[in-house]
Amino acid sequence: MGILSAGVLLWSGAHPLKRLLPTQREALGSAGQLVITVLLVASLVLMISGYRSADSSILWVLSGDHYWAVAPLLSLPFYLFAADICKSKLLLVVPHPQLTAVMVWAAGHLLVNGDVASMLLFGGLFAWAVIQLWLIVRQDAAPDRSRIRNGYLIEAAALALGVVLYLGAGWAHGYFGYPVLVWG
Repeated sequence: MGILSAGVLLWSGAHPLKRLLPTQREALGSAGQLVITVLLVASLVLMISGYRSADSSILWVLSGDHYWAVAPLLSLPFYLFAADICKSKLLLVVPHPQLTAVMVWAAGHLLVNGDVASMLLFGGLFAWAVIQLWLIVRQDAAPDRSRIRNGYLIEAAALALGVVLYLGAGWAHGYFGYPVLVWG
């Protein structure tokens, strides 16, 4: 559990540097981006390896009859990410879709994974996203709406990309040996 905790803490500490220590982050210049990237990749490695090796107690088990309710919740984050990438009109409704996606993704995983390691990983990432969103909202008056692109083609591209990302995540779950939540 120590490796998993270290990964979550490293992830949570590396992201808000430009908001909490803007002068020091700016002093690093372009080398700072490399440092942050290395820290984030290291945190992902720690979180994945720590989660896979964690031997934790089960707190609850979700009945198989309830998985159908979680499937839409776990597919929504991929659309939110895709909408941000495509600069969809969804940004008018959800000003920070990537952080919102992390919160929805983490909440969905907390519902279906009732063990201590999942509480640490997904609960920690949920808390990180909430704090990060709070920092952004506190410092920025309003999100930049000038980057939003109009048109049905943009919305269709966001939806298609969301489906591709969702299927990719399903493949990755299978590859790493975790059950895949399938609709139907």
